[in-house]
Amino acid sequence: MVHARLVLVHVPTAEQALHQLVRALKPGGWLLVEDYDPRFLDPTFPTADRGAAAVFARAYTALVELLDLHGNPPNWGRGLYQHLCSAGLVDVEMEGYLVVGTGGLDRAEAERANFEQVRAEAIERGLLSQQDIDEVLRLLTDPNFAFSSPVMFSAWGRRPAR
Repeated sequence: MVHARLVLVHVPTAEQALHQLVRALKPGGWLLVEDYDPRFLDPTFPTADRGAAAVFARAYTALVELLDLHGNPPNWGRGLYQHLCSAGLVDVEMEGYLVVGTGGLDRAEAERANFEQVRAEAIERGLLSQQDIDEVLRLLTDPNFAFSSPVMFSAWGRRPAR
């Protein structure tokens, strides 16, 4: 079995890398790929405060734009089923997983880490202001702020036994 979790979404040549993973499988071996699709739905849908939602949406859009600039394959997560089929795997299946979280919980800490990581580049590129980043980081500590994480897609398939 080969398992790639939150890897290929960061690889500019994800489809080529996927084919290399498939070639590494023994006949009858399984490949499991788990990746986010940050464009699949609006992460602010559970947010009641429209002002907070607007700031978070702006920051999230910048985060996705930076992923794109660094080679994130658009719609990679939602396309995993087709990618595994086109790579020659059989018995392919896929499922999605959505989490809604609130500020101050573990999920929010992971999101805070993402925004901290891109802070300098987002400001340097003019995608966000320091004030925007500070507000998003504050929201992610506020237990009254709700957001959804990107949908995590899991797809698996088996290399044909020849």
